[in-house]
Amino acid sequence: MEVPVGDRRWLTVSGTASIHPDGRTAWVGDVRRQVDLTMEVVAAILHSRGMDWRHVTRATAYHRHAADVRHFQAWQAEHAQEALPVVNTASVVCRDDLLFEIEVDAVA
Repeated sequence: MEVPVGDRRWLTVSGTASIHPDGRTAWVGDVRRQVDLTMEVVAAILHSRGMDWRHVTRATAYHRHAADVRHFQAWQAEHAQEALPVVNTASVVCRDDLLFEIEVDAVA
């Protein structure tokens, strides 16, 4: 959802995960690929609104297993996003076969 705030635009991307267009979970059992696809989708959403990772002001990452945070941190390092303002949580994600989900806010 995008909301105009004065001369800026606030974009909120609700929980996004590794889901095929037909609704099935993608990359079942492969947390690394779930992270990659999820972040690719979020990047595309940001891009569609004329934004990129520099515009992100807040993110919450949900990891089914705390030990899997390392996969997201590896993604951050590979994409020069170590400074991304994110809180990593060990949480139950909305489906048993989803291992990673993220939500972000961005401002441009």
